[in-house]
Amino acid sequence: MRDGNSSLKYVFFLLVLLSFVFIILPLSSLVTSVKLAFSYSLNPHIFFIRKYENKLFSLPKNIKDLIEADLKHRDFEENKKRFETQFSRFEAIKQENDRLRKILSLSENMSRKGTFAFVVSRTPVSGYSGFFIDKGKKDGIAEGFTVLGFCSGGFYLAGRISEVYEKYSKAVSIVNQDFSFIAYGGKDSAEGLCRGKENEGLILDYVPSKFEFLIGDKIYTSLSSLTFPGGIPVGSVSDVLKKDSAMNFYQVKIKPYCDFEKMKEVYVQEYYSPLSSGENQ
Repeated sequence: MRDGNSSLKYVFFLLVLLSFVFIILPLSSLVTSVKLAFSYSLNPHIFFIRKYENKLFSLPKNIKDLIEADLKHRDFEENKKRFETQFSRFEAIKQENDRLRKILSLSENMSRKGTFAFVVSRTPVSGYSGFFIDKGKKDGIAEGFTVLGFCSGGFYLAGRISEVYEKYSKAVSIVNQDFSFIAYGGKDSAEGLCRGKENEGLILDYVPSKFEFLIGDKIYTSLSSLTFPGGIPVGSVSDVLKKDSAMNFYQVKIKPYCDFEKMKEVYVQEYYSPLSSGENQ
Protein backbone atom coordinates (compact mmCIF):
# COMPACT_ATOMS: atom_id res chain seq x y z
CA MET A 1 0.00 0.00 0.00
CA ARG A 2 2.91 2.29 0.91
CA ASP A 3 4.68 1.42 -2.36
CA GLY A 4 1.61 2.53 -4.29
CA ASN A 5 1.44 5.89 -2.50
CA SER A 6 5.13 6.42 -3.06
CA SER A 7 4.74 5.81 -6.79
CA LEU A 8 1.93 8.37 -7.02
CA LYS A 9 4.08 10.91 -5.20
CA TYR A 10 6.98 10.36 -7.62
CA VAL A 11 4.67 10.77 -10.60
CA PHE A 12 3.20 13.95 -9.12
CA PHE A 13 6.62 15.52 -8.47
CA LEU A 14 7.76 14.53 -11.96
CA LEU A 15 4.78 16.28 -13.55
CA VAL A 16 5.41 19.38 -11.45
CA LEU A 17 9.05 19.42 -12.49
CA LEU A 18 8.20 19.04 -16.18
CA SER A 19 5.62 21.84 -15.94
CA PHE A 20 8.21 24.12 -14.31
CA VAL A 21 10.74 23.32 -17.03
CA PHE A 22 8.24 24.11 -19.80
CA ILE A 23 7.35 27.38 -18.09
CA ILE A 24 10.91 28.72 -17.71
CA LEU A 25 12.31 27.43 -21.02
CA PRO A 26 11.65 29.38 -24.23
CA LEU A 27 9.11 27.67 -26.47
CA SER A 28 10.28 26.37 -29.79
CA SER A 29 8.36 27.06 -33.00
CA LEU A 30 7.21 23.44 -33.00
CA VAL A 31 5.73 23.73 -29.52
CA THR A 32 4.10 27.05 -30.46
CA SER A 33 2.60 25.51 -33.59
CA VAL A 34 1.26 22.57 -31.64
CA LYS A 35 -0.29 24.89 -29.03
CA LEU A 36 -1.93 27.13 -31.62
CA ALA A 37 -3.21 24.19 -33.66
CA PHE A 38 -4.62 22.57 -30.53
CA SER A 39 -6.27 25.81 -29.37
CA TYR A 40 -7.75 26.30 -32.86
CA SER A 41 -9.28 22.83 -32.79
CA LEU A 42 -10.93 23.66 -29.45
CA ASN A 43 -12.13 27.17 -30.33
CA PRO A 44 -11.57 28.24 -33.96
CA HIS A 45 -13.55 31.46 -33.53
CA ILE A 46 -10.77 32.90 -31.34
CA PHE A 47 -8.61 33.27 -34.45
CA PHE A 48 -11.07 35.88 -35.74
CA ILE A 49 -9.81 38.15 -32.97
CA ARG A 50 -7.25 40.60 -34.32
CA LYS A 51 -4.66 40.00 -31.59
CA TYR A 52 -4.23 36.42 -32.81
CA GLU A 53 -3.58 37.37 -36.43
CA ASN A 54 0.13 37.95 -35.76
CA LYS A 55 0.51 34.48 -34.30
CA LEU A 56 -0.51 32.95 -37.63
CA PHE A 57 2.60 34.37 -39.26
CA SER A 58 4.82 32.47 -36.83
CA LEU A 59 3.29 29.12 -37.80
CA PRO A 60 4.72 26.81 -40.44
CA LYS A 61 3.20 27.52 -43.87
CA ASN A 62 1.31 24.22 -44.16
CA ILE A 63 -0.38 24.66 -40.77
CA LYS A 64 -1.11 28.32 -41.47
CA ASP A 65 -2.65 27.44 -44.85
CA LEU A 66 -4.86 24.79 -43.26
CA ILE A 67 -6.16 27.20 -40.63
CA GLU A 68 -6.74 29.99 -43.15
CA ALA A 69 -8.56 27.59 -45.51
CA ASP A 70 -10.79 26.42 -42.68
CA LEU A 71 -11.53 30.02 -41.67
CA LYS A 72 -12.51 30.86 -45.24
CA HIS A 73 -14.72 27.77 -45.41
CA ARG A 74 -16.51 28.78 -42.20
CA ASP A 75 -17.01 32.30 -43.53
CA PHE A 76 -18.40 30.87 -46.79
CA GLU A 77 -20.88 28.68 -44.89
CA GLU A 78 -22.10 31.64 -42.84
CA ASN A 79 -22.57 33.77 -45.97
CA LYS A 80 -24.39 30.89 -47.66
CA LYS A 81 -26.86 30.61 -44.77
CA ARG A 82 -27.39 34.37 -44.81
CA PHE A 83 -28.06 34.38 -48.58
CA GLU A 84 -30.47 31.44 -48.26
CA THR A 85 -32.42 33.31 -45.59
CA GLN A 86 -32.58 36.44 -47.76
CA PHE A 87 -33.66 34.41 -50.79
CA SER A 88 -36.49 32.80 -48.80
CA ARG A 89 -37.62 36.25 -47.67
CA PHE A 90 -37.55 37.59 -51.25
CA GLU A 91 -39.48 34.55 -52.49
CA ALA A 92 -42.18 35.13 -49.85
CA ILE A 93 -42.41 38.80 -50.84
CA LYS A 94 -42.73 37.81 -54.52
CA GLN A 95 -45.56 35.39 -53.76
CA GLU A 96 -47.28 38.09 -51.69
CA ASN A 97 -46.99 40.59 -54.55
CA ASP A 98 -48.33 38.06 -57.06
CA ARG A 99 -51.34 37.38 -54.83
CA LEU A 100 -52.04 41.10 -54.33
CA ARG A 101 -51.71 41.72 -58.07
CA LYS A 102 -54.26 38.97 -58.68
CA ILE A 103 -56.60 40.52 -56.11
CA LEU A 104 -56.41 43.93 -57.77
CA SER A 105 -57.19 42.45 -61.17
CA LEU A 106 -60.24 40.64 -59.79
CA SER A 107 -61.48 43.76 -58.03
CA GLU A 108 -62.28 45.32 -61.40
CA ASN A 109 -65.08 42.76 -61.85
CA MET A 110 -66.68 43.24 -58.43
CA SER A 111 -70.40 43.94 -58.82
CA ARG A 112 -70.72 45.83 -55.53
CA LYS A 113 -68.76 48.62 -53.96
CA GLY A 114 -66.50 47.50 -51.15
CA THR A 115 -63.20 47.68 -49.29
CA PHE A 116 -60.17 45.40 -49.23
CA ALA A 117 -58.91 44.30 -45.83
CA PHE A 118 -56.50 41.88 -44.19
CA VAL A 119 -57.38 39.19 -41.66
CA VAL A 120 -55.43 40.17 -38.54
CA SER A 121 -56.58 37.43 -36.15
CA ARG A 122 -59.14 34.72 -35.57
CA THR A 123 -61.47 34.14 -32.65
CA PRO A 124 -59.63 32.49 -29.72
CA VAL A 125 -62.09 29.63 -29.26
CA SER A 126 -62.09 28.48 -32.88
CA GLY A 127 -60.59 29.93 -36.03
CA TYR A 128 -63.65 28.66 -37.90
CA SER A 129 -66.21 30.60 -35.90
CA GLY A 130 -65.04 34.09 -36.77
CA PHE A 131 -62.15 36.43 -37.58
CA PHE A 132 -61.04 40.05 -37.28
CA ILE A 133 -60.07 42.41 -40.12
CA ASP A 134 -58.00 45.61 -40.10
CA LYS A 135 -60.78 47.90 -41.37
CA GLY A 136 -63.52 49.51 -39.31
CA LYS A 137 -65.95 52.38 -38.99
CA LYS A 138 -63.46 54.96 -40.30
CA ASP A 139 -63.17 52.91 -43.51
CA GLY A 140 -66.93 52.81 -44.10
CA ILE A 141 -67.48 49.29 -42.74
CA ALA A 142 -70.91 48.61 -41.22
CA GLU A 143 -72.64 45.67 -39.56
CA GLY A 144 -74.21 43.24 -42.00
CA PHE A 145 -71.73 43.83 -44.82
CA THR A 146 -70.78 40.72 -46.81
CA VAL A 147 -67.23 39.40 -46.46
CA LEU A 148 -65.65 37.62 -49.43
CA GLY A 149 -62.42 35.74 -48.84
CA PHE A 150 -59.63 35.50 -51.40
CA CYS A 151 -59.05 31.74 -51.70
CA SER A 152 -57.81 29.49 -54.52
CA GLY A 153 -57.36 32.43 -56.87
CA GLY A 154 -60.85 33.93 -56.49
CA PHE A 155 -63.28 35.60 -54.10
CA TYR A 156 -65.82 33.40 -52.35
CA LEU A 157 -68.29 33.79 -49.50
CA ALA A 158 -66.49 33.88 -46.15
CA GLY A 159 -68.72 35.62 -43.63
CA ARG A 160 -70.68 38.62 -42.47
CA ILE A 161 -69.60 41.65 -40.43
CA SER A 162 -71.04 41.27 -36.93
CA GLU A 163 -69.22 43.96 -34.90
CA VAL A 164 -67.65 47.23 -36.04
CA TYR A 165 -65.11 49.35 -34.18
CA GLU A 166 -63.22 52.48 -35.17
CA LYS A 167 -60.20 50.78 -36.75
CA TYR A 168 -61.15 47.11 -36.99
CA SER A 169 -64.15 44.80 -37.34
CA LYS A 170 -65.23 41.30 -36.41
CA ALA A 171 -66.85 38.94 -38.89
CA VAL A 172 -68.84 35.79 -38.20
CA SER A 173 -67.76 32.93 -40.44
CA ILE A 174 -70.26 31.07 -42.62
CA VAL A 175 -69.10 27.81 -40.97
CA ASN A 176 -69.94 29.11 -37.49
CA GLN A 177 -72.29 26.55 -35.95
CA ASP A 178 -74.69 29.34 -34.88
CA PHE A 179 -74.91 30.84 -38.36
CA SER A 180 -77.19 29.95 -41.28
CA PHE A 181 -78.43 31.35 -44.59
CA ILE A 182 -80.43 30.28 -47.65
CA ALA A 183 -78.43 28.74 -50.52
CA TYR A 184 -79.14 26.84 -53.72
CA GLY A 185 -77.42 24.61 -56.25
CA GLY A 186 -77.61 21.51 -58.42
CA LYS A 187 -79.24 21.09 -61.81
CA ASP A 188 -82.65 21.93 -60.30
CA SER A 189 -81.37 25.03 -58.43
CA ALA A 190 -82.89 23.52 -55.29
CA GLU A 191 -82.77 25.64 -52.16
CA GLY A 192 -82.03 24.67 -48.60
CA LEU A 193 -80.90 26.10 -45.28
CA CYS A 194 -77.11 26.27 -45.23
CA ARG A 195 -75.76 25.80 -41.69
CA GLY A 196 -72.23 26.03 -40.32
CA LYS A 197 -70.50 22.93 -38.96
CA GLU A 198 -67.15 24.48 -37.92
CA ASN A 199 -64.22 22.38 -39.25
CA GLU A 200 -66.67 20.01 -40.98
CA GLY A 201 -67.72 22.75 -43.39
CA LEU A 202 -71.41 23.33 -44.18
CA ILE A 203 -74.67 21.38 -44.28
CA LEU A 204 -77.43 22.19 -46.73
CA ASP A 205 -80.49 21.16 -44.78
CA TYR A 206 -84.19 20.74 -45.64
CA VAL A 207 -83.54 19.88 -49.28
CA PRO A 208 -86.80 18.56 -50.80
CA SER A 209 -86.42 14.86 -51.62
CA LYS A 210 -87.73 15.39 -55.17
CA PHE A 211 -84.55 17.32 -56.04
CA GLU A 212 -81.22 15.65 -56.66
CA PHE A 213 -77.71 16.80 -55.79
CA LEU A 214 -74.49 15.27 -57.11
CA ILE A 215 -71.02 15.41 -55.61
CA GLY A 216 -69.22 18.40 -57.11
CA ASP A 217 -72.35 20.50 -57.67
CA LYS A 218 -71.70 24.19 -56.98
CA ILE A 219 -73.60 26.04 -54.25
CA TYR A 220 -74.47 29.75 -54.29
CA THR A 221 -76.23 32.21 -52.03
CA SER A 222 -79.92 32.41 -52.85
CA LEU A 223 -81.91 35.44 -53.94
CA SER A 224 -84.36 34.36 -51.26
CA SER A 225 -81.80 35.05 -48.54
CA LEU A 226 -81.86 38.35 -46.71
CA THR A 227 -78.43 37.70 -45.18
CA PHE A 228 -76.35 37.94 -48.37
CA PRO A 229 -76.78 39.13 -51.95
CA GLY A 230 -77.73 36.31 -54.31
CA GLY A 231 -75.35 34.43 -56.58
CA ILE A 232 -72.18 34.45 -54.46
CA PRO A 233 -70.17 31.19 -54.75
CA VAL A 234 -70.17 29.31 -51.45
CA GLY A 235 -68.68 25.86 -52.08
CA SER A 236 -69.30 22.51 -53.69
CA VAL A 237 -71.15 19.35 -52.67
CA SER A 238 -68.80 16.89 -50.95
CA ASP A 239 -71.36 14.27 -49.89
CA VAL A 240 -75.07 13.49 -50.15
CA LEU A 241 -76.48 12.00 -46.98
CA LYS A 242 -78.75 8.98 -47.28
CA LYS A 243 -82.39 9.86 -47.76
CA ASP A 244 -84.94 8.63 -45.28
CA SER A 245 -88.01 7.26 -47.09
CA ALA A 246 -90.19 8.53 -44.25
CA MET A 247 -88.91 12.09 -44.63
CA ASN A 248 -89.60 14.62 -47.35
CA PHE A 249 -86.20 16.29 -46.91
CA TYR A 250 -82.55 15.29 -46.79
CA GLN A 251 -79.14 16.87 -46.18
CA VAL A 252 -76.14 17.67 -48.36
CA LYS A 253 -72.59 18.25 -47.14
CA ILE A 254 -70.77 21.25 -48.62
CA LYS A 255 -67.06 21.99 -48.69
CA PRO A 256 -66.56 25.79 -48.63
CA TYR A 257 -64.26 27.32 -51.21
CA CYS A 258 -62.53 29.33 -48.47
CA ASP A 259 -59.95 27.77 -46.18
CA PHE A 260 -60.61 29.78 -43.04
CA GLU A 261 -57.32 28.84 -41.40
CA LYS A 262 -55.26 30.15 -44.35
CA MET A 263 -57.38 33.07 -45.54
CA LYS A 264 -55.41 36.35 -45.42
CA GLU A 265 -57.20 38.90 -47.61
CA VAL A 266 -60.91 39.72 -47.83
CA TYR A 267 -63.19 42.05 -49.74
CA VAL A 268 -65.97 43.60 -47.68
CA GLN A 269 -68.98 44.35 -49.89
CA GLU A 270 -71.56 46.93 -49.03
CA TYR A 271 -74.86 45.22 -48.34
CA TYR A 272 -77.66 46.70 -46.25
CA SER A 273 -79.85 43.83 -45.20
CA PRO A 274 -83.37 44.55 -43.91
CA LEU A 275 -82.58 42.18 -41.04
CA SER A 276 -81.50 43.65 -37.75
CA SER A 277 -78.01 42.84 -36.42
CA GLY A 278 -77.62 39.33 -35.05
CA GLU A 279 -80.44 37.75 -37.05
CA ASN A 280 -79.95 35.57 -40.10
CA GLN A 281 -82.03 33.68 -42.53
